Amino acid sequence: MDGNAIVVNFAGGETSPKSRGRFDLPWYAASAKKILNFIPEVQGPARFRPGFKHVRQTRGGQVARMVPYQLNNSQAYMIEFTHLFMRVYKNGDLVTSNPSAVTGITKASPAVLTVAAAANLNNGDEIILTGVVGMPEINNRQVKLAAKAGSTFQLVDPTTGASIDSTTFGAWTSGGAVNKIYEIASPYTLTELPNLQWTQNNSTMYIVCGTQPPYKLKGDLSGNFTLATFARTADPFGSSGPVVNIEQIYRSGESYLPHLDTLVPAGETWVTFTSAYTEGVIYDIAAVVGTVEINGGQYKFHIGNTDVGGSAIRLTTVTGAYVNSAAWTAYVSGGTATPHVENPLAVAFYEGRLGYFGTNQRPDSMFLSRGPDGSGNPRYDDFTGGTAADFACFFALAPVSGNVDYSAWARGTSSYLFIGTFGGPFRVSGGGTDTPITPTSINARQFDNFGCESVMAAGGAHLFFIQRGGVTLRSAKVLNPYLATFESIDMCLNAEHIAYSRLQRVVVQQGRPDIVWVTRADGVLCGVTVHSSEGGADAVAGWHRHKIGGASAKILDVQTLPRTDKNDQLWIQSERLVNGVTRRCLEVQAEDVSFPDLEDFFVDGDTAGADLAVFRNALYRLQEQYIHTDGAATYNGAARGVTAAATMTPSLATVGTGRTFTASAAVFTAADVGSEIWKKPTALGVGAGRATITGYTNSTTVTCTITVAFDSTVAIPAGDWYFAVTTIYGAWHQEGSRVAVVTDGAVYSDGASSAYPTVTVANGKFTLPAAAAVVHTGFPYEGFIETHNLEIGGRDGPAQAKPRNIAEMYIRMMNTLGVEYGTDLYALEQVEQRDAGAAMDRPAPVFSGIRKLPYSDKWSAQTEKNVVISQRLPLPAIIQFISIEFSTTDD
Repeated sequence: MDGNAIVVNFAGGETSPKSRGRFDLPWYAASAKKILNFIPEVQGPARFRPGFKHVRQTRGGQVARMVPYQLNNSQAYMIEFTHLFMRVYKNGDLVTSNPSAVTGITKASPAVLTVAAAANLNNGDEIILTGVVGMPEINNRQVKLAAKAGSTFQLVDPTTGASIDSTTFGAWTSGGAVNKIYEIASPYTLTELPNLQWTQNNSTMYIVCGTQPPYKLKGDLSGNFTLATFARTADPFGSSGPVVNIEQIYRSGESYLPHLDTLVPAGETWVTFTSAYTEGVIYDIAAVVGTVEINGGQYKFHIGNTDVGGSAIRLTTVTGAYVNSAAWTAYVSGGTATPHVENPLAVAFYEGRLGYFGTNQRPDSMFLSRGPDGSGNPRYDDFTGGTAADFACFFALAPVSGNVDYSAWARGTSSYLFIGTFGGPFRVSGGGTDTPITPTSINARQFDNFGCESVMAAGGAHLFFIQRGGVTLRSAKVLNPYLATFESIDMCLNAEHIAYSRLQRVVVQQGRPDIVWVTRADGVLCGVTVHSSEGGADAVAGWHRHKIGGASAKILDVQTLPRTDKNDQLWIQSERLVNGVTRRCLEVQAEDVSFPDLEDFFVDGDTAGADLAVFRNALYRLQEQYIHTDGAATYNGAARGVTAAATMTPSLATVGTGRTFTASAAVFTAADVGSEIWKKPTALGVGAGRATITGYTNSTTVTCTITVAFDSTVAIPAGDWYFAVTTIYGAWHQEGSRVAVVTDGAVYSDGASSAYPTVTVANGKFTLPAAAAVVHTGFPYEGFIETHNLEIGGRDGPAQAKPRNIAEMYIRMMNTLGVEYGTDLYALEQVEQRDAGAAMDRPAPVFSGIRKLPYSDKWSAQTEKNVVISQRLPLPAIIQFISIEFSTTDD
């Protein structure tokens, strides 16, 4: 019996292995057995995910935590936290201090860097070298300074501490700058932040690093910033303990341990320290030898009215009463003091108040600061209690279980303040659903009894959190908006295998589509595509898994950063084994490329050939942009001209030697001889030309041989002309690795198979056999979609368990190149996509439409029949539907 099966919708994502027999349900036809490195869209297709672009190595290669900081609708920063340090990223890169001039780089092992004597650099600083002329291997490389001698430093690897061997680098010529990586330590005052701008005086970011005291990052309109300790008035916690950012910062377990030098047993006990302490903080005393009575106690330190000299201070109880140690045994030696504070378990902002939720001693309580004053100024530091509407609010949750419940997270939304606890989530509002919270009007209701982990995320009015134990992702759903009733729904109900490895982190990426991302303990990133406008967060929910490229590669952290003119930007912290060393880096997901249709270039009914040529030129220009490798690095030959805002003018447009090319600004160096100048088609597909540089005159003039005629001698705008080169630098984070390489939109190496040349990064570079203008290199990854067992009913019922033979497939693709298809993941066939009229010196244009794909299938005893669409190449792919013609028997 012949028949046809069609798969037109992947929005249901990857579903549970336990439900593969439910072909009778509607979602079966809108989901898949496996989806790896493809993203289901709410409209139905599945899109091969963009790659992740390398940003920077984390400080010293340490495990880091990323936290977004959005100052306003136009200023957003990503903060990288490592132990006792934080670094700021803006526009996809580190914010660095004003550059210092490089006066020399000595080729040696270790490499020696010489800077201007006035440079504010020290041993241990991590730096970035930019603009170095003649020694491109060192450009944009992140290194660490060591062994300072005057104004010279040895350069070492910031992760391993190994010396940088520059003996094989090119010869340093001139120029270049050292940018010190912007870091905030304790204590630290920063005055050089050229890329950070505050919109109002005293804008504040609340931060904490490890278990150190809390800080404010305060800025003014002139661009000056100060890191100050965070003091609170009328402190509800009884101490000045740490606070955390809006999302809880992990604490590393390190402790601040002042060492006890002496202790004088007396009616008013005095203690002397050999290290710093903080007055008024509660300390836990431990490891004291001799005066054992003090061990395990909690005390405050205060400077008394009588100063006994040095760092001696008076010891009191937590309530401030003097400690009488007259009857204690004699103090001998040793001992430490560890700050003990009521650390808040979660922090959130809501209705103009700063809230702390749960402390060590009061895990079920919440503390909201005073509301804004009459002028609208926030009072986050003020916890003065009272009954007036703008005074601080203090409230203890009443869980339905009757047990004291630990707070796990808190988040304000447009409708409610939500608090997650060990016993389940709460929604909190004023006395009515539309009234603000005040000291005398608080309404808190637990709406579910599924316990919460200490991570959550919000997207619009929807809330997503990991259930206690990391076993599933849940979302808060409104049952009745009039009665303000909620429940949390299991987002993994038909995809419980997603949490076979513990879920650890959850963030929401708003855009098209909205995606909730979760990290797993095994380093896999999972996403669920959601479309909440169709009746709730679970209206469209399609799961997909993502594994990044590279040896022993894992994703340790994920975060999103809001942007004003685009979808939220997805950031990850990656970990890989690179050249035998574990490297941890921050990466951002590359942008999807939007391609036009042929009809967008229609002029009239008589211009079909010309319209097609312009269309293909436009595709060629856009194909230089897509990135489908991880840890990706890019050489863009237009960058030098764009930075200098330089136009490029050829003296003649025809093929031949001795052509003069003149730039409107200094862009040339003597090392450019042998490189090529290309004019690529404009965004509308107009214009082209290529020339090889044969002679250097000065920084604005070179002599060339034109090999492909230019369309005119009119000055070419910056951004439309390129330096095309054969040697690609700046791939140090890929050192020793086999990488995939895409040149001007075409695959030069896939980084994996023997079908393409092998490219291995050595000394941060590799060489191509022909010049290229835009080159992307990175770690390869593969993606595939495997359908459920195909169903077409036979004469006597379903064909799920019957032999079937596929004769032909029709696949509808959009902006796709290089995919493979078949019924066996290990025996796939390539889709041929080069058009007969396409230019041979360019990549095949991306294809949109339907391909008829003959397939040599066979009858077999294997009764499950699945179709696999795979992308093994670093190229775009969007699969819209699969139509399968096959025969089945009733045996």
